[in-house]
Amino acid sequence: MKFRRNFIVVLLVDILLIAASLYAAHMIRFDLEPWGRQGQLFLRTLPLVILTKLVLFYFFDLYHGMW
Repeated sequence: MKFRRNFIVVLLVDILLIAASLYAAHMIRFDLEPWGRQGQLFLRTLPLVILTKLVLFYFFDLYHGMW
């Protein structure tokens, strides 16, 4: 039970960090204009980027033990 809880915490932290880094990259790219026309693009790509990164992290065993 403890392993599963720790795994969920690490997964949630990874989701938060992925979203924050994508948002920061978006803000830098579009000159700190948060929700212009590019805001729709950010919202559409965010779930795809999160899902892709989490699948790759799991596939490469980044969630297997501490590294």
